[in-house]
Amino acid sequence: MSKRKSTFQSEAARLLYERTIETFELDQHHIETLKLACDTLDRIAAAQAALHRDGDIIKDRYNCPKAHPAQRMLESNKIIFSRLLRELRLDDGQTHNEMEL
Repeated sequence: MSKRKSTFQSEAARLLYERTIETFELDQHHIETLKLACDTLDRIAAAQAALHRDGDIIKDRYNCPKAHPAQRMLESNKIIFSRLLRELRLDDGQTHNEMEL
């Protein structure tokens, strides 16, 4: 696959993808990891929107309060996102072509 144009839903994901592609020389497997990170940012944005719209606590079918399911989605996707970014090693100050892998 080639470097696709950013088609992500959130502005944060689009900016991350475009700026990373412009700044770093990434191997194909790193581009795929970046795409996964941007998709994860979209899921984070969707979860945040649901929480903003519905609140942190919702009522279940028995009319009892419970945590919004988007809270778990938000938490797990933040962890996934941070792991994907760590995998990219963008803060090493080198392009990936210069690194010894």
